[in-house]
Amino acid sequence: MTGKTVYFRLPETEQKHKNSVTQEMLGKSISRAFRSYKAQFPQYSSKEYETVAKQFCEDFFLADEAIVANFANLSLQDNSEKKISLSIRISSHPVFKQHIPHNIAVAVIGYCPTATGSPVFIPERVFLTHGGMDATAYEKQVETHFYQLQENSYPPRSQPNLLSSDFYKIPTGICR
Repeated sequence: MTGKTVYFRLPETEQKHKNSVTQEMLGKSISRAFRSYKAQFPQYSSKEYETVAKQFCEDFFLADEAIVANFANLSLQDNSEKKISLSIRISSHPVFKQHIPHNIAVAVIGYCPTATGSPVFIPERVFLTHGGMDATAYEKQVETHFYQLQENSYPPRSQPNLLSSDFYKIPTGICR
């Protein structure tokens, strides 16, 4: 795989820390975000929340397809040497654009532990937001590939990783 790649991993199935997100919690967030679109996306209204999380991530993070995404560092404090809170918004997403109004986009918020040479994005919440095609003042627009890692696996060091230290030094988000 060439180009700029974002490696991501689903959250754990069991909560390991008080504040950690699980696949079930992510699935509930997805179901809430799409509650007005149950007819268009029935797969996200199931009570099998881990299945919802897996299906959504498969739909949102298109495998083997480059897509333009808007990234925002939502961290309230600069803690980038340990982790950042990251938003990924895809304005004209091929899976969602046919069923959601053009002025609405799907965004995923998650975190990225950065104390490693090969950071991984871990999704925590999903919401519907403005669908503007251009990046906002606090976003960085990048054409990227997404690659899902299995539990306990890590990005190959030989592949370019978009979430390198140069990238996550984008200014902390919306609270400026």
